[in-house]
Amino acid sequence: MLLRRLLPIALGAVLLTTLAPAAAAGAVADHECFSGQLTPTGDTYKMTAWGCGGGGYVDVTVRLMVGAEAGTYLCGHVFSWNGTLVGERCVKE
Repeated sequence: MLLRRLLPIALGAVLLTTLAPAAAAGAVADHECFSGQLTPTGDTYKMTAWGCGGGGYVDVTVRLMVGAEAGTYLCGHVFSWNGTLVGERCVKE
């Protein structure tokens, strides 16, 4: 009888502890990339970067770690797939 009352509470606690960090990680709006290339588009840049990880799509901070373009950029929107990132309307911070 006691087990039937405590089992749902225990299962709820396990689910909460395993899902809460995943939800927080999904809220991250930053990307880190190993290297990248910038193409001027007027006052902003189009960015193509490789070796990327992170999350977010709109108003995202992207950090390029090595290369001539190394630095931190704010991009209006990005699309990331399999470690490759394309950013539009990027400016150096």
